[in-house]
Amino acid sequence: VIEKVTNSQVSTETKKLIMDAKLEEESSKYYKDLLTKYTKWAIFIGLFYFFFAIAFIDSTIYGPSILASFGESGLIGSILYWSLFVVGDIICILIIDSFGRRNSTITGWAGMLVTILFLTFAPPTFNVLKLLSFILFAMFQGIGPASLHMVYSPELFPTKIRATAEGWKQGIGRLGGVITGLIFPALPSFDELSIIIFACFAGLILSILLAPETKDKTLEEISERKIGGETIS
Repeated sequence: VIEKVTNSQVSTETKKLIMDAKLEEESSKYYKDLLTKYTKWAIFIGLFYFFFAIAFIDSTIYGPSILASFGESGLIGSILYWSLFVVGDIICILIIDSFGRRNSTITGWAGMLVTILFLTFAPPTFNVLKLLSFILFAMFQGIGPASLHMVYSPELFPTKIRATAEGWKQGIGRLGGVITGLIFPALPSFDELSIIIFACFAGLILSILLAPETKDKTLEEISERKIGGETIS
C-alpha cells in the first residue's frame, strides 16, 4: 500500500519494521513470551527489584527510627541519606558505561550489605560511624540496584515485550513493599535491620549468579536475543 501511494520502493528494513509493528490479536501472549522465552531474565529482574524494594522502603520509611534507636538525629540522618542517595545515582551515571552494568550492580549490593552489617552490629560507642554507614548505605543503593533496575528492564528485553517486563518487575517489587509495610512496623529495630541484611545478601547472590553485562550492546543486538555471545532464554 505504501509503495502504491508514494510510488517508491520500500526498503527491506522498513518492511520488517512494519511487520513487527502489526497489532496482535487481543489474546496476546506477551506474558507467555516473557515467562517462557525470557524465563531467566524475568526471574532475575523480578527478584532483583523485590529484594531492592524491601531494602529501600524499609531503610527510608523506618530509617529515622532506626537512627534514633542508636542515638542519632532522624532529621540529620534523613537529609544526609537522600543527599548521598543522589550522589550514588550520579556516580552510577558516570561509571556505568566504563565499569559495566554487572560490576556496578554487584558493587552496589556488596556496599549495601557491608554498611548495614556495620550499622547493625557495631557497638553503641561507634554512633558517628553508624551514621556514616547509614548514609553510605544510601549511596551504594544509588550506585547499584536503585539505578540499575531502570537500566536492565529496557536492555534485557526486546521492544515487543519491554513494557510487559517492566510491569512484571513493578508487580513483583510491590510485593516487597507490601511485606515491608505490613510486617516491619511490628518488629523491633534489630529485626528490621536483620531483614534488610537478608534482602541485601539475597540481592548480592542473585546478581553474582545472574546479572548480565549489557554494556556496549545496542538495543538491536539485544532485541536479537544476544548478550555476551549467548542466546537469551
